[in-house]
Amino acid sequence: MMKNDRFKAFQEGRKEAFEFYFTEFERSVFHFILRSCKDRDLASEFTQKAFIKLFENRAKMNDEAHLLRFLLFVARNIFRQYLRAAKAERGAAIELSHISDARFEGDDTEMDRDDILRRLGGAVKRLSPQRRMVVEMYFFQGLKVREIARELAIAEQTVRNTLRTSLILLRKEMPPLS
Repeated sequence: MMKNDRFKAFQEGRKEAFEFYFTEFERSVFHFILRSCKDRDLASEFTQKAFIKLFENRAKMNDEAHLLRFLLFVARNIFRQYLRAAKAERGAAIELSHISDARFEGDDTEMDRDDILRRLGGAVKRLSPQRRMVVEMYFFQGLKVREIARELAIAEQTVRNTLRTSLILLRKEMPPLS
């Protein structure tokens, strides 16, 4: 198959053309990500996601020369999103650590954990819709304050204030277990 014909077939979504580009670029994308994340399983997952994005955006591609650059750009962004989400999860764990002290020691650990998670989920649900949305976007989706402000069309300081107030309310709703 000629180079231009193959690229046109790829844009049309033909399997054999996609497989050619996958075979051509998969190792490069995988090793690019592996250098950053140092985890073969994560690098493989991020590589797959990058190729899914490539397939979804194939009709927008202008020529074959940009495919690898696109894949590396997307893979890097997928890794960055992963890092932001991991950072947000660590932040949530630290912010809510007052509920996870010695109660997780002993035979009743699983029951205590389930009770705490149930109570925390209920406490989050009782927040006002805007507070709940901001908390979910920040802690569970890993979005930055600036991104939340832009998406909700509110000031960044409003997002910060909402997070602070929400955490105070959640702490009040989560008294220590006895």
